[in-house]
Amino acid sequence: MDFEKFLSHQGSDHKGRTLNDIWGFSDEEIEGIHDFIQLVFATNKKSQSVFHGFYLDSGELIDTLRANE
Repeated sequence: MDFEKFLSHQGSDHKGRTLNDIWGFSDEEIEGIHDFIQLVFATNKKSQSVFHGFYLDSGELIDTLRANE
């Protein structure tokens, strides 16, 4: 998954969802679907509870995302 494209509305996540799709989730979807949290609020550590394996895995990627308005 390309975090930079996903977070800048130019791509989708590993399930084909755009950031706008996720922002449009109903309350029920937010309560029932948890695999988007680590994508929208990405960290530099693997999740202990979500097993898709996507996280900010390099300092270069973090710097690129920070510089993107």
